[in-house]
Amino acid sequence: MGAYIVTGLKGQEHVTSADDGAFNAGIVGTGKYVMKTAEQFAAEIVSNNIVRIKSGDLVNQGRHIRIEVNDYEDMTIENGAQSVKRNDLIVMRYKKDTSTTIELESAELVVIKGIAGATATDPTYTSGDILAGATQDDFPLYRVSLNGLNIEKVTPLFSTVPNLNELNTNMVKLATNTMRKGNNWSKSGGGLYYNNHPVNTILPSDAIIISALIIEWSGLSAPIDICFSETTREVQFTSESYMPLVNSNSYVKYRIAYI
Repeated sequence: MGAYIVTGLKGQEHVTSADDGAFNAGIVGTGKYVMKTAEQFAAEIVSNNIVRIKSGDLVNQGRHIRIEVNDYEDMTIENGAQSVKRNDLIVMRYKKDTSTTIELESAELVVIKGIAGATATDPTYTSGDILAGATQDDFPLYRVSLNGLNIEKVTPLFSTVPNLNELNTNMVKLATNTMRKGNNWSKSGGGLYYNNHPVNTILPSDAIIISALIIEWSGLSAPIDICFSETTREVQFTSESYMPLVNSNSYVKYRIAYI
């Protein structure tokens, strides 16, 4: 078909789920992720036969699938058996019906029953490439482990994707400051001289320091090293000289990386 516009007026219906899915995958990623909305598909053991999956949103290879807020779905787990173990999987199943002209798509939660035995192993599930037109793909959300008649535990199998606010909050930021001649240097017990430089004036009070690095200097009589104390929130310079900055033009410029 060649190139075509998706976000544009064509005078007829032309945007497909594949168009939307490809766009989502380009932003979120081409994998399978639970988003940090609602209850993130939290699981609750209601009984030895019922596991409740709560509200949430996921993106599976660009396809957005959800359980609305204040809604849930109860998954039926078949009875276990005495003296044996079994793993079942709760998956979000994507399907595309190619027997119809418009190829209807759907999603549903499904329990895939495992084989009971002395050792529990996960049952097989379908892994398809939705972006390439696969007709089925299973997104494993939970492993339900049965020991005898009882559900022993429910283990999450999914990963979450950070939202833009989290990415912005946790993005590494940089702050630059300069130390000049005139600051007092003290002698440590190990024989080195040190100078502490507070950074509260250039960093937010809740900043978490990742690293401190000297990036530029001039007029030094001896090498200077740098480190950071999270306890005192100070950059500490050390040198073998009690006066490494020799004149009024001497300086050390340093950069702090923080989140």
